Amino acid sequence: LQKGVVKGLFSSLDVMKDFKFAELCKYVTMTQTPVYPFAVVMNMDKWNSLPKDVQKVFDELGPQQSAWTGVYMDNTVKRSMRWSKRKQGVKVFRLPKKEKAKWDKLLDPITANWIKVNEAKGLPAKAIVQDIKDFAQMYAGK
Repeated sequence: LQKGVVKGLFSSLDVMKDFKFAELCKYVTMTQTPVYPFAVVMNMDKWNSLPKDVQKVFDELGPQQSAWTGVYMDNTVKRSMRWSKRKQGVKVFRLPKKEKAKWDKLLDPITANWIKVNEAKGLPAKAIVQDIKDFAQMYAGK
């Protein structure tokens, strides 16, 4: 971005302030797409060394941690975009529904391939993608 080699990026909006991308990216298009994966991970050997009751506590904290992270990121993005617009003059646009439908159609084969590859590994890939879509729909525009 700084050298002008690329003119934009597809990212979560926290980077507009945290990494000062708003100094270079003066336009934002809101796409209503999930872009911020977040995971809590642990070395498998360490995990396996934990007593079962401790593992259970960690497992049960998953939904709470997920909800906390969602609220944290939503608030961080709001602050980031407020700063970007006020201090850096960033303009925000919304991707029209018709254009979003075109994007979704182009991305469908990529998603289908990801599901196929990961289902073959025994992962619930189809359910994961459906959850992402359900949550995106549930929180669209919030």
